[in-house]
Amino acid sequence: MSDLDKQLREYKALRDSARTVLKADIEHVRTGLSGKGLAERTVSRIGAGTKDALGQATSTADDHRGVLAALIGAIILWFARQPIAKAIGFEGFDDDADLDDEAAESAQSAGSDAEKGVNTAQLNEIDGAEALAVETDPPGVEDEQ
Repeated sequence: MSDLDKQLREYKALRDSARTVLKADIEHVRTGLSGKGLAERTVSRIGAGTKDALGQATSTADDHRGVLAALIGAIILWFARQPIAKAIGFEGFDDDADLDDEAAESAQSAGSDAEKGVNTAQLNEIDGAEALAVETDPPGVEDEQ
C-alpha cells in the first residue's frame, strides 16, 4: 500500500500544479482580452504604425524635396486654373460651362419627349421587348417585319 499511497500523492501534486498553471493561464487570457487591455493594444499598435509611416514619409520628403515642391505647385495651379486662365485673357476656359451645356441638352431632349407624349418607361419597355425578341429568335430565322 505504501507504493500506491506514494503514487497517489505524486499524482495529486501533479494535478494541483497543473490546476495552478491552468488558472494562471485563464487569468492571463482574461486580462489580455479585457476591454482595457484590448483598447490599449489597439491604440499602441496604431500609434506605432503611424509613427513609423510618418518617419518614413519625412525621410522620403527630405530625400526628394524637388519632387515634393513640384507636386505642391501642380496642385496649387490645378485649383487656381480658372482664375489664371481668365487673368491671361483665355475666356473660353470654363469646365462648368461644358457640364451646363450637357445638362441643358439632356433637359431639352427630355422636354421634347414629354411634348410628344412619349414616356421613358414606355421607351424602356419597347427597347426591352425588342431585345427579348432578338434574343429568343432561333438561329437562322429571319425577322418577318
